[in-house]
Amino acid sequence: FKVEVWDFTPVINPEVFENVKVPDPIDFYGHELFFSKKEALNKIEQLSEKNCFIVFFMGYTFKFLFLFRAISKRSIKYAVFMANALPSPNTKATFLKKTKNITPEKLLNYFFIRIPYWLYGVRGADICLAGGSKSKVYRYPTDLNTYTLWCHSMDYDLYLKELLEDSSVDNKEKNYAVFLDEYLPYHPDYVHNKITPPTSPENYYPKLCKFFDLIENKFGIQVFIAAHPRAHYENHPNFFGGRKVFQFKTVKLVKSSKLVLLHASTSVNFAILFKKPCIFITTKDIQKSYMGPYIREISSLLGRTPVDLDEEIQLENKDIFYVDDELYNEYIENYIKKKGSKQAYFWQIVADYLKKIEIIT
Repeated sequence: FKVEVWDFTPVINPEVFENVKVPDPIDFYGHELFFSKKEALNKIEQLSEKNCFIVFFMGYTFKFLFLFRAISKRSIKYAVFMANALPSPNTKATFLKKTKNITPEKLLNYFFIRIPYWLYGVRGADICLAGGSKSKVYRYPTDLNTYTLWCHSMDYDLYLKELLEDSSVDNKEKNYAVFLDEYLPYHPDYVHNKITPPTSPENYYPKLCKFFDLIENKFGIQVFIAAHPRAHYENHPNFFGGRKVFQFKTVKLVKSSKLVLLHASTSVNFAILFKKPCIFITTKDIQKSYMGPYIREISSLLGRTPVDLDEEIQLENKDIFYVDDELYNEYIENYIKKKGSKQAYFWQIVADYLKKIEIIT
């Protein structure tokens, strides 16, 4: 297949396009940026209905309606992506809190998704790309004719690559713990989603370092930092008390670690797949933020209670290094890879299916 990646960031989020500079920019021959809706619609008009297939990575919201409608008008076959779902906490916000968080965009989307998609001139997706058995949680235009193709979460590709390519490497556990960093005070998603960071660097990093000191002294292991892919710690070299910081090495670090420290990172998938014990970390600030419920939900599914860095910390060796295989396997089934789905790379599964059904002629 000839593959193109269409990037609508300049149209949908010009502030993000102008201000967010990531350490790993897209380097792909088929990457195309669009700077206006008209430009995008003209390009869609040129697509072949018989020789084209589209995968939507953006959500079904009002600001993307113009794309769904344009593709539906052309009768181009398309898929929606639901493979990377995380456990969704069941939170009951007070009326005051609900009204406080309302924005014009949220209000618009609240009513938008409650109107049948076909009234907008949108056709239901041909394929839903799913991961674990509970991954179909997003609101997309799907119907009885939408086929569910069970793949897996994108993280599983990295796990599979590690198994296939590094099988000859020494797989023995090494004497360190790894912290799955989320770049909490500075994450670029805050610009994208127009939200306030859950904590400040002044309040966050000293508490982390104090906790890492405790881990190192109590268990006699080093703590390494798996920096978030979007992090720029070269601008903040002293945030982790001189500890080693690695970027783009998360899978390998988790694979050989004795213990994984985290908040609610999607990289928890690696800890679960490699059956590593986890300590979930929170603070009073984080608990009050949007992240609090997610940390509590994911940790509870793995039989853990989050450690609050603002309280007295009690850690017992026999509890910390225990892994409940049954809970881990259940999490894999629900959120990473459904039993019976193909053991192959994500896009190979998609490509094989498209060839099989001859959806592109």
